[in-house]
Amino acid sequence: MTNGQLVAQGTLPITDLNAGESGFRTTVVAAQGASNWGTLTLAADGSYTYAVTDSDARVQALGQGQTHVDTFTITALDGTTKEVSFTINGVDDNHAPTVVANAPTSFAAATGSLNTVDGTVYGQGNAPFSFDVKTLFTDPDGDALTFSATGLPDGFALGTDGVIRQASARAQTGVGDYTVKITATDTHNASTVITVPLVVAIRQGYGQYQVGQKTGSSGDDVMKFDNGQGYGMFGSLTVDTGAGNDKLVFGAFAAGANGQLTVNAGTGADSLTFDFAAGTGGILAIDLGAGDQAKDTLTFAGSVKANVTSFEVGTNKISFSGQSVTLDHDVNNHVHFTGTNIDVTLSDVVWSDTLKRSDFMVDTPPVVATNAPTSLKAAAGNLNTADGTTTGAAKAAFSYDLTKLFTDADGDKLSISLDKVPAGFTLDSSGVLKQTSATDPVSAGDYTLKVTADDGHGGTTSTTLTLTVALDQDFGHFIDSTVNGSSTSDIIKFADGTGVFGYLAVGGGAGDDTITFGDYAGTQNVILKVNGGDGNDTINFGDYAAEYNGTLSVDGGNGDDTITFGNFGSNSAAYFGGSITVNGGDGNDTITFGAGSGFIAEQLNVLAGNGADNVRFGILYSDSVSIDLGANDKATDTVTFEGAVTATVTSFEVGTDKISFSGQSVTLDHDGNDHVHFSGNNIDVTLSDVTYNANMKVSDFLLS
Repeated sequence: MTNGQLVAQGTLPITDLNAGESGFRTTVVAAQGASNWGTLTLAADGSYTYAVTDSDARVQALGQGQTHVDTFTITALDGTTKEVSFTINGVDDNHAPTVVANAPTSFAAATGSLNTVDGTVYGQGNAPFSFDVKTLFTDPDGDALTFSATGLPDGFALGTDGVIRQASARAQTGVGDYTVKITATDTHNASTVITVPLVVAIRQGYGQYQVGQKTGSSGDDVMKFDNGQGYGMFGSLTVDTGAGNDKLVFGAFAAGANGQLTVNAGTGADSLTFDFAAGTGGILAIDLGAGDQAKDTLTFAGSVKANVTSFEVGTNKISFSGQSVTLDHDVNNHVHFTGTNIDVTLSDVVWSDTLKRSDFMVDTPPVVATNAPTSLKAAAGNLNTADGTTTGAAKAAFSYDLTKLFTDADGDKLSISLDKVPAGFTLDSSGVLKQTSATDPVSAGDYTLKVTADDGHGGTTSTTLTLTVALDQDFGHFIDSTVNGSSTSDIIKFADGTGVFGYLAVGGGAGDDTITFGDYAGTQNVILKVNGGDGNDTINFGDYAAEYNGTLSVDGGNGDDTITFGNFGSNSAAYFGGSITVNGGDGNDTITFGAGSGFIAEQLNVLAGNGADNVRFGILYSDSVSIDLGANDKATDTVTFEGAVTATVTSFEVGTDKISFSGQSVTLDHDGNDHVHFSGNNIDVTLSDVTYNANMKVSDFLLS
């Protein structure tokens, strides 16, 4: 084999009695009928080179046990010819195994008894490591492979099935960093090796009073130590975590009773937590790993005395778990933290007046408390009770400590701010929102407040709070103004003559409101508008509402509202040219007019709206009363007339809605427009959109 090509070389002997004839002609031809797969080169002295044409597909197809013969004709100088032959024997080629393209570049495992620290599951949850090395290799020839491995840690072995297994993930054996070489060998003894780093991290919980040395790996180690580490006169414990993002948790009394605890955190973003009395009775030395530029976190849950080195300002952080500390410097001008039983020195950080606490300390921003309310309710006004009295003790002014909305893990004192302070309220320096006076209606209404807590160290958190202040007020003789309630249940009261010669608009807002007017509401050319808003509202008027050309409109809004005019005495509403319009809105409303409503150029308009409404009238003197029961609402509306009446009713649904004349005798007929008409003694009621037919009877319409 020469340069990958199959070659045969040698010398052909020749003799001739004639002088000068002992030689060969250099021209070589294929023997007659021969199919040659190679070439023959012949020199005059008989030396030759035969080379198989390796690129010939026939050569490549020649397998084990197969042969092929190339035959050439050579010629001596005297013209004598002879055939020479070369036999090609076929063989099978072999290729070594190859590593797959996506083979892992490293392995990670863990061992130890610890499965959780502070509720966090680490690593594989104590499941032993295993890896099938057969997935690392492939063989181009399809040969069966055998495997071997070197460099495996204690507790790890390669099985005959090609799987590396960890005997136990709790045995604490094999912790460290290893270089594992895995070899795959085919049936022709050709082999390939892959080298893979294996890191076995420690996940171990240790008991009390440990001494000696504990060493981690370059992986993410977790070590949890109970009380008293490096404890006692001769107690000394050194913990080296190595590289990786390690987590160390120490119980109380670390380095106690003249003991010593040294922690070398190494490179990586490490977390170290110490319970109370850490180093207070001995020597606690902590090295966070010089120049690793990773965020290390130190947490001291209680009293501590420690010396910390390799602290990277602006990267590493210290937390004292809400304990009050002062940042200063020691006698050597190194950064120093002091507090009640707190003495921590950063011995390689030089003090500067520009340094501040946030350069070093973990600042956990405040958070919204788990059970923090999202809404608060108060009340404002001179009324104490729902029946409208102002008797009894005055209402207490509302106050609420807004700091209760938040918690702060660091125990920082929180300052509170609002995007706006509601009318009639103040916010004091301690974060208490106070109502100036519970009897002043100025604070009534609905407020959406953005409340922000600031811990004083750059940590802020905001939440949204809804404050609803109900209006509970007797306004007396109130004119020329607008009164609005809140989204909760308001109590709004007006004395006799409210709105005389003026304008008044009253809005109850959402909530089950009670709005009460005395006599003469909205009289003397006054415009009075009342809107109950959403909720089951109660709106009451005394006698003589909208008298003498007054204009009164009432909108019940959504909900089951009760709207009442007068007390069935005389002259209840819309007297001498007044106009009243009532819109019940959606809901099952009750609308009542007392006796004597409407007299001399008066007008009463009732829009019952959707729902099963009940509209009731005392004796009506008006000839301009219109009642709309709500088109197509499919609910049973009832209209009751207690006495004399002249009215037009629209949107009456035959078979669903009902009319009552309170026992008065009536006749069913039709008017001049062929609409259903009821007549009787001082009774004249037309259903203006119901066409009369002779089959109709009184019972189709009247309440039984």
